[in-house]
Amino acid sequence: MKKVIAAVCSALLIVVMAFAFTGCNVEGNTYIYDSYTLSYDKSDLTDSEKKEIDNGLDVILSPLKLIKYEFKADGVVSVSGIPGKYTQDGNDVTVNSIDKFTASGSKLKKVVKKDTFSLTVIYKKA
Repeated sequence: MKKVIAAVCSALLIVVMAFAFTGCNVEGNTYIYDSYTLSYDKSDLTDSEKKEIDNGLDVILSPLKLIKYEFKADGVVSVSGIPGKYTQDGNDVTVNSIDKFTASGSKLKKVVKKDTFSLTVIYKKA
């Protein structure tokens, strides 16, 4: 009985892992802008300065909405029409040896952190 339970559990684990890894493969998928979150140290700013900075950042970051990643076969990617290369290791995707993303289901996430500044950009499958 223990062997049967172990075999069933192993089979279920393999199926679950297969579904998990299948959903994370970017090859053949196109991703477009979904959203971003930005955080930074606001402790020394007045309310009006915070509002002014947030409005300015919305304008500065608006080009993110125009970016489209098209992942093709053989490690080829098109970033808004500009060709490049990508690699994928599990959930980690690297574009042109510089930009690092995490693939999760139908989303592609990029995080940029510097001291007290953090920007997270989410792209979704088109």
